[in-house]
Amino acid sequence: MMSDLSQEAAPQGDDGDMKRVAAAVAGAGVGGVAGGVGAVAATEAVIVGMGFTSSSIVAGSTAAAMMSAEAIVAGGGVAAGGTVATLQTVGAVGLGAGPVAGISMAGSLAVGGLFTFVGFWVARAFSPDPKQHNFPPLPATPRKTTECALRGKWMVLTEEGWGNVLFYPLETEAEAYRFFYDLRQSRPKILFDTSGNERESGGWNPFAPPTIRGQYGLALTSIDDGFSHPLIQPGNTIALYSHSAHRFVRVVGDSVDGNGGLQSFENLPDTWDSARFLVVDAGGGKIALHSASHECFVRVAIRSMGGGGRIAPGDLGTWTLERLTVVDAGDGRVALHFEVQNCFIRMMPGGRVDGKGGCRNAGSLPRAWEAERFAVRLC
Repeated sequence: MMSDLSQEAAPQGDDGDMKRVAAAVAGAGVGGVAGGVGAVAATEAVIVGMGFTSSSIVAGSTAAAMMSAEAIVAGGGVAAGGTVATLQTVGAVGLGAGPVAGISMAGSLAVGGLFTFVGFWVARAFSPDPKQHNFPPLPATPRKTTECALRGKWMVLTEEGWGNVLFYPLETEAEAYRFFYDLRQSRPKILFDTSGNERESGGWNPFAPPTIRGQYGLALTSIDDGFSHPLIQPGNTIALYSHSAHRFVRVVGDSVDGNGGLQSFENLPDTWDSARFLVVDAGGGKIALHSASHECFVRVAIRSMGGGGRIAPGDLGTWTLERLTVVDAGDGRVALHFEVQNCFIRMMPGGRVDGKGGCRNAGSLPRAWEAERFAVRLC
């Protein structure tokens, strides 16, 4: 339920601007359908008026004259599929087949489209200016970012250009509603509360909201909640599997990839030592992954993956490129976040492993990001 503050901040009047706009556009759509139906009925009425009735062609009518002319040209009889035959079919059973049906349907859609178009602009023109609402003024213009949603912040997300989602963090509920309604009405936008729940949406592009929702993300549990996967514990040897790529992560030489080949999660070959990692406690709630077969740690450098050189699992020392935060990714899977580069490790379908999905903090894993999610297998 919306709090008292959001009830005051959100539009009032006749159930709010967005509801009025939606009602107006819906009314326009109904008008468009009615107009289309009217166009179909009018077309049928004209054909029947010409003399093409449900029983026969009326003697002395325009239909009879057309039939005689076609019979003379054709050398007797009426051609199947010809104009007279088609019009007689429409007069007998109504629109449903033949060229006239297509013409009438086109007219119907044109009339319906005209009603909807006019209704859209009427709704937009008469929708009250959101600035007239009694919103408190913003203390400062929010700083937009392309990185991520922030835990504990109200967020307004917009799509500014195809697939270009921007994030605007705001401190309070009132400021979030003020900023949301101050944005021009045509811009695709969604307002999320501090828990990641969607509170408002707007804009005229129906394809934008799924894109925005796919880029918004908060980890299922905050890194401050002490999340710990039962298999990713210091001393355990594990394998990481990508369901989206159908491959295991492995270390080969100085590289980290998934090029060992397509495999199922249940089928990790006994000889694949390069896909097995020892979990090492890296301090501060972080872990490191050590490959015994290559005597190195998995590391992230400028969002590329590699081995950090020969080193024993107990000699991590002050190295920072090997320290990872384990994030709950749902369904028993995890995501691995690298704080120095502020990114998640991912595996692409071809087996490439990197951190180039984009800057995201550890508490902001988008729902649509499958390449960053890994299943864990105890070895």
